[in-house]
Amino acid sequence: MALPIIRINSSTGSDTAASGAGPISALTGSAASTSADGLTVTLDGSPDLSGVATDGSHVIFLNDPTAGARNFGKIVGKDQLLYTVTVSDAFRSSATGLSWAIGGKRASIGATTSRKLFDNNSAAGDAMPGWIIEMEDGHAESLGSTGIVMRRAGDATNGAITLRGASGASVLPKITYMNNSTGIAFSSASVARWLFEDFHVEKNATGGSHGGYAFNCAGFTTLRRIKVTDVGTTHFIYGIVGTGSTIAIGCYVENATVIGIHQCNTFYCFVRNCATGINMVNNVDIKNCIGNIIYNPTTTGINIANYSYNKLVLNNTVYANTGSPNGISFDATSTGAKFDCFFFNNAVVGCATAFVITGTSPDNAAELLAKSCIFDSNAIYNCTNQITSGYESLLTNTVTTDPQFSDPASGDFSVGENMRAVGLPTFNIGYSATRSYVDIGAAQRQETSGVGVRGRFNGAF
Repeated sequence: MALPIIRINSSTGSDTAASGAGPISALTGSAASTSADGLTVTLDGSPDLSGVATDGSHVIFLNDPTAGARNFGKIVGKDQLLYTVTVSDAFRSSATGLSWAIGGKRASIGATTSRKLFDNNSAAGDAMPGWIIEMEDGHAESLGSTGIVMRRAGDATNGAITLRGASGASVLPKITYMNNSTGIAFSSASVARWLFEDFHVEKNATGGSHGGYAFNCAGFTTLRRIKVTDVGTTHFIYGIVGTGSTIAIGCYVENATVIGIHQCNTFYCFVRNCATGINMVNNVDIKNCIGNIIYNPTTTGINIANYSYNKLVLNNTVYANTGSPNGISFDATSTGAKFDCFFFNNAVVGCATAFVITGTSPDNAAELLAKSCIFDSNAIYNCTNQITSGYESLLTNTVTTDPQFSDPASGDFSVGENMRAVGLPTFNIGYSATRSYVDIGAAQRQETSGVGVRGRFNGAF
């Protein structure tokens, strides 16, 4: 059975006369009633139901203000003679006199009735596993006093619940928070399997202190191509916060006063002007930090601590134009947990110390190496120190020349010819005939015409 895509458009939609999934021109009425079991809705006005699908892709909206009452239901049956539709999840039983709509486009995700998709009177939202809420090209809305709390989880049968922007939008859908609270939050750690992709979260708040997170996520959540910015005088303190099973891919975060991306597996993200760019800490299953660009951190580019799980820090670029922050910080404090932390092909430029080793146990390079902490084929340029004193022997195959970034100020960290194919592996793979060529840093060079084609995938050996 199909699942709904509820479309949101701030210019053409309606939060009172549309369900977001159904006929292009919405069917509407003012006096619907529900059966004793809440699964059948009788519609007023003798509507033509010929365009209403019963495969689960269409939704009926019942404007029921009763606390906790469902407002959105997936349509799985209809009767043109009786003017009824059947839904898969029950509305309030024996309700009468409710305005209704099938189809059209909603106007917002944040209005009182639209919020019920995510948070219905502090209970699970109406959107079910596998449902998609899609903001169309150019959609824009402002949320005033509070953000949005997600209260229902996706499942292994129908998949994640998705909030996304339309693919390929010429104007990225944008949600603006006019306050210092958290933007999108989860009600508990058990609310999982969510997907957020292709939209912009902006903070526009003035006065008071910095505050709130753009996203505060729970387990098995993926954020793909999310943009986090601000235009007011106060900033988010954290951009994206997750757990060990949260994944951030291709996101952009700027100006977070504490941490840009925290406790996420982080791939190919751009973190700009944050105190700490990426934080991999707190005894959770965070394993990967690959292909990211951290521009102008004020404290630390990438911070890593707590080693109950192995860490892979690969093909990242940390660039500081102030000369005072540290590049990649590694807390070498052991409580008996395994280490297995690998730092390959990272470019660290303009930092006080490229690799900072902190903690007291283990307190020497030999013990770190014995616990499989490997620093191989990293580029370190224009840093006061390459690594904390006493740990120099950990660095192998270090490149010390300028990576020749194309235009850091505009965000272009494409590397120069001198970074071409100097990253790990610097050898044929496993004594085989296979030879791979990897550039150091987040950017892999695209060969010019006539040079020959090389496969380029950040971190692929």
